[in-house]
Amino acid sequence: MRFILLAFVTTSLFAQRGVPSAVFHGPQKAQQGAPGQRQTLRAAPERWLAPVTAAEREAKRVRPGLTQIGIHRGVTAADLEGGWQTARDGSSIWRLVLRSPGAAAMRLHLENFHAGAGELWLTELHGDQPQSFGPYSGDGIHGDGEFWTNAALGEAVLIEFQSNSRFRSLPFRISEISHLTDLAIQLGKPSADMGLAKTGDSRAAALACNIDVNCRPEYAELARAVARISFETGDGGALCSGTVVNTRNSSFVPYFLTAAHCISTDAEARTVEAFFLYQSQSCNGPAPTAASIGRALGARYMAGSSLEGGDFTLLRLNSVPDGTIFAGWNADELAGGAAVTGIHHPSGDLKKISFGSRGDTVNTRGRPAQNFYTINWREGVTQGGSSGSGIFNDQNQLAGMLSGGPRPPTGQTECDLRPAFDWYGRFDVAFPQIRTLLEDRAGGTPGGATNPAAGAVITSGTPLRVTLPSISTSTLFSGSQGYRVQVPEGATELEINLVTTTANADLDLFVSFESAPVLESGRIRSDYNSITNSGNERIVINAQSSPPLRAGTYYIAIASFTTGREIVTTLTARVGAAGSGSGGTSETTQLTSGVSRNFSLPAVTAGTLFRGSSAYRIDVPAGATQLQIRVNTVTANADVDLYARFGAEVVTENSRVVTDHRSDSDGGNETITITAQST
Repeated sequence: MRFILLAFVTTSLFAQRGVPSAVFHGPQKAQQGAPGQRQTLRAAPERWLAPVTAAEREAKRVRPGLTQIGIHRGVTAADLEGGWQTARDGSSIWRLVLRSPGAAAMRLHLENFHAGAGELWLTELHGDQPQSFGPYSGDGIHGDGEFWTNAALGEAVLIEFQSNSRFRSLPFRISEISHLTDLAIQLGKPSADMGLAKTGDSRAAALACNIDVNCRPEYAELARAVARISFETGDGGALCSGTVVNTRNSSFVPYFLTAAHCISTDAEARTVEAFFLYQSQSCNGPAPTAASIGRALGARYMAGSSLEGGDFTLLRLNSVPDGTIFAGWNADELAGGAAVTGIHHPSGDLKKISFGSRGDTVNTRGRPAQNFYTINWREGVTQGGSSGSGIFNDQNQLAGMLSGGPRPPTGQTECDLRPAFDWYGRFDVAFPQIRTLLEDRAGGTPGGATNPAAGAVITSGTPLRVTLPSISTSTLFSGSQGYRVQVPEGATELEINLVTTTANADLDLFVSFESAPVLESGRIRSDYNSITNSGNERIVINAQSSPPLRAGTYYIAIASFTTGREIVTTLTARVGAAGSGSGGTSETTQLTSGVSRNFSLPAVTAGTLFRGSSAYRIDVPAGATQLQIRVNTVTANADVDLYARFGAEVVTENSRVVTDHRSDSDGGNETITITAQST
């Protein structure tokens, strides 16, 4: 006889050895220059937008809690009346100078962009070091015809499109601009003069008690992992900070960790522009030159959790500049009093550094104490715009992400607070949700050349907590936003479960073999599905399924029909091996009667049933009169339940545990005794 034993755990701790930093060196490509820089052309037509009004400025707002740096402005066909010219090489070039009076910088929102081999360029008409950005070609930076451009400094930008066709029509639409009004990138000025655009808010940039990162040269390398990011959200532009993080195998997939209150959706992630070396040229010296700032445009949302859940977001940038540091990390809890270093962009200003330590917990509404560190500052502070930046332990490994701090009293600043402290989301809390990615289980390749359609790899038997962002319409999370699991030769069953903790959520589950489920004419095409009106779904694929189970990759997609709120769910895939019987028990660990076994359960964020390779089995010989199973837990205040089932693995169905015997007290010590009188 055989029993399969499982534990049901709600809280536990685990330790992970840290990962070191690594420096990225990517291939370099020579910049060819915009059309107007390569050949002589007539002056471009010039169009002026109306000046920004006080009412427009007041109406165009981003989310509360963000540092706003710009507003969105619509443009009309008349605003975009450019002119075509024939260049010396015979190509057709469309040119336009667009002005938005008072702008410190401008970004363009492009839609229906399908340029083929044609090239779109933007050129600044500002300052002594004007830059050109481009070429934007094909279907744009995300491959789907919709994106935001780089920010061109100044209130005017030269827009040039060089066509590869004899037809003179634009293969894109400029739907709006982001008029950056204050705290935009400034160049070639001393740090003390880092100013605001002359129009816009009058708040200062970095406070005087901040420390220039270049005044602490021992942190020069680590600082190259930190970037200032601007992005579009709501009716305007905003800014935060963040850190490029390494993977365990240094695959150089450009994962970027910031705060969820900064970016919480893929739509926002797509608009990101990151500035990597926006820092002084020397200790308290002049601002950088345009050529020295490394920029990266565009990102995709990979994972995250709400403010209450730890306030973090993991992005995958489209690229990073040569020489970027991929920061190491450590998923162990910071000890009380442990020294930490913060590197950030206060108010979007030049990069600063702060020094402090983990202090006693200071409770605040909306940030559960178990998900956050309270960091007391000894030198330096943070400000708006620092949000999302990291703290690093004494080994320069990432340990947390800035969520926020106390608001200074009226008439005071963060420099006046005593003690000065902030709340940081804990990396050890975020890690279980991004472990698959950071441990290189998601198919990353050197140089960040990931397969955008692949989705994250999930491991058989390991629950994965998934946070789906708030949506405004029914959405299929598939492809790069989906998941995949590998089924080896000889497997007999694939079981996929979705268990949702968010109340009244409606999710459906879809699975396809060797390709991701897709949406076609309003219908989802897949090989298998589970469709109910709840958030709990289950798909079992075996030899009797249609089509039957095969060795290869199965792609998993989740459809969400619940709008207006974030949804937290747990996805588990289990592969049963050949010879395991109906329960697929060959992955479980054999126990010996009377021999104790020590084991650890990883930290979880929701009730989790540990199955497959995390489960145990014992053979009961003929003539036995009693089987007693006992779990004794040494972790304080842990709640672990115990389940046993004859001849098959314990499973969950419709949020219920299917088992023959159970012990489910509120503690960590459980006992099941089975005799001839048991039921």
